[in-house]
Amino acid sequence: MDYSQTYLADKVGLSFQQFQKYEKGANRISASKLHEFARLLDVPVSFFFDDMPPEMKAAGRARTPAISSDENPFDRPQVQEFVRAYRQIGDPSVRKAVFQAVKAISRSITNA
Repeated sequence: MDYSQTYLADKVGLSFQQFQKYEKGANRISASKLHEFARLLDVPVSFFFDDMPPEMKAAGRARTPAISSDENPFDRPQVQEFVRAYRQIGDPSVRKAVFQAVKAISRSITNA
């Protein structure tokens, strides 16, 4: 598309060095940053995954638990209450810590 790395980095609020780290795979890119790049380039987010090897796509699906069509976990009152409480946490660092703790607990239970 003939955009420079500096131009793209600037448009999404990154330094040139950070952009290069993403490009080289030294750092992972967040979903929100990937979305910003897709909007900037006027492409769907799936554009970035078109050349992904099938085994990587399958590995990603294997980590995501399937939700049956007749069960929406967000309909449960406990889940709604948890989400409301989580969203009321004003400090982003505390919110991130809670998120990481829940993920760790989930992994320890799943792997037990």
